[in-house]
Amino acid sequence: MVKSAAKLVCALLVCVSLTLGADAGSLARDARKAERKGEWARAYLLYSEAAAADPDNPEYWAKGQALQTRALGQVKVETPSEPVKEPPREDASLLGTITAKDMAEVRKPQPPKELIGNPATRDLDLRGSPKELFEQVSKAYGMDVVFDGDYPDGATQHFRLDKAGYREALRTLEIATGSFVVPLAGRLMLVVKDNVQKRNEVEPMAAVVVPIPEPVSVQDAQELARTVQQTFEIRRLFVDSTRRLVFLRDRVSKIEGAQMLFAQLLRHRPEAEIEIELLEVSRSSSTSFGISLPTSFPLVSTGKPWTNAITSFPSGYTSYLSFGGGASLMAVGIASATAVANASRSSGGTMLRAEVRALDGQAAQFHVGDKYPIMTGNYGSTAQVGSNVLALTPSFSFEDLGFVLKVTPRIHGMDDVTLDVEAEFKVLTGESVNDIPVIANRKLKSQVRLASGEYAVIAGLMTASEARTIGGIAGLSSLPLLGPLLRTNTRERDANEAVIVVRPRVIELPGSELPTKSFWTGSETHFPSPL
Repeated sequence: MVKSAAKLVCALLVCVSLTLGADAGSLARDARKAERKGEWARAYLLYSEAAAADPDNPEYWAKGQALQTRALGQVKVETPSEPVKEPPREDASLLGTITAKDMAEVRKPQPPKELIGNPATRDLDLRGSPKELFEQVSKAYGMDVVFDGDYPDGATQHFRLDKAGYREALRTLEIATGSFVVPLAGRLMLVVKDNVQKRNEVEPMAAVVVPIPEPVSVQDAQELARTVQQTFEIRRLFVDSTRRLVFLRDRVSKIEGAQMLFAQLLRHRPEAEIEIELLEVSRSSSTSFGISLPTSFPLVSTGKPWTNAITSFPSGYTSYLSFGGGASLMAVGIASATAVANASRSSGGTMLRAEVRALDGQAAQFHVGDKYPIMTGNYGSTAQVGSNVLALTPSFSFEDLGFVLKVTPRIHGMDDVTLDVEAEFKVLTGESVNDIPVIANRKLKSQVRLASGEYAVIAGLMTASEARTIGGIAGLSSLPLLGPLLRTNTRERDANEAVIVVRPRVIELPGSELPTKSFWTGSETHFPSPL
C-alpha cells in the first residue's frame, strides 16, 4: 500500500510539472468527466493538478481527498515482505517505552478538530437525498461539503429540526443518513458512509501523550489507563514509567474522548488539612515529716579493763556510752535525732500547634521529640580475621522518643471527614537491661467522624503514680500513738496528662463534587467525529 501511494505521488508530480500552466477550471472539468467514467485514479490526479494550479480554491483539494481511497484501489498493491511491527511491550501490564517514532507522530500536525459554522440556530424543513440534505444543511450554516467517491445517492428523505445549531443539525443528519463527517478545514467537511471499512480508511488517526501528575503513582496510572482502553477500545495505549507519560493512538473520534476521560481520572485525590494542638501537663509533689531517729548504733572496743581507753572512733560518732564504770570492754555510739518537715510541689505544661496535609486514604505523621540512639553493638567487640584482630565499631538503632501522631483522613464529600488517629508517647524509664535502655510506651488508637472545620478532643493518655515511705526504728515506728512521731513519713505523687485537639478541613474536593465536562460518544461501534 505504501509503494502504491508513492507511485501515485510520483505520477502526480510528473503531471503537475507538465501542466503547471494549465487552467484550473479546465482541469476540474476533465476530473469530473473522469469521475463519471469511473476513472478514479485519473480523476484524483486531475483534481490534485487543479489544486496545485489554484491553491486558493479548497474545493479541488477536498474532492481529490474524497477520491483518494478509490484511486488507490485501482493501483496494483504490493504487499510488504515483512509486516510492520509495533515496539514490544515490557510486560502485559500496559507498560512500554515511547520511541522517537512515537514522539514524531505526536508532534505531527493533527487534522482539524472542529468545524466553524454560523453559530445562529435555524429551523430546518428539508427534503431530498442524503447528498442533497447535507448540501442544504451545510449551506444554511455557511459551510461547504464534499462527498466520498463511494457515497451512495440514496432515497429521498424528509428532514425537520427546530431551533438547531450547526453541530446539532449535523449530528442528527449523521444518524438519519447513516453517515459520518470528517472536518477537512474550518468550513469544509467530507461526508462518508458510516461502516467499519470506511472508518478505517477515511477517518484520520491521531496520537497524543498525557503526563502523569506527581501525586499519582505509575501503578494507579496503569489501572486508569486500562479503564480508558476498555471503555474506548483504544488500539495502542501504554504507560512509559520512565518519562511518566501515557501514549494513546487511534482514530480521532476515539482519541478526543479517551484523552478527556483519562485527564479527568488523573485529577488530584481529595486532600485535607489537619490542625493539631497538643497540651501536655505534668504534676509532682513530695511531702516528708517526722523525727529521724538513728536506727544503728556502733559498738567499739574500749581496750583492756585496766586501760579504759577507746582506740578507734567510727566516723559520725563523737559520744559513746560505756558500761561497767571503766571495767567494760565495749562502748555504744550515741547519735543525735533530727526533726524533718519538708514539702515540694512542681508542675509543667507543653503546648504544641501544627498543621499537616494528607491525601484521602494516606497517613500523615507528626513527631515531636528526639531520635534516641540505642547501641546494639559494644565498643569492646573484636573479630578474628586470619592472623589479624579487628576492633568492631559500635552499631546503633534510633528510636523516636516523644509524641508521635499518625492521622489518616477519609473524605466523604464536601463536609464530612473520618479520621483514623494513632497517638503514641515514648519516654525513657531510666532503667536498662543488658545496657539497653528501657522505653515506656503509651499508645492510643481511635476513629472519629467530623464535619469540615469541627474540633475533636482526644484524651486518655494519662499516667498517675503515688509512693509512700516510712522510716524509723523497728517496733517504735509502728506504735499506735507515738509511732508517727518517732518515724519519718514521705509521700510522693506524680501525674502526667496529655490532651490532643484535631480539626480537619477539606481543601481538595473529591471527584464526585467537581464539575465534569460531558461529551457525546455515539454508539459502541460508531464513535462520532469531532465537530
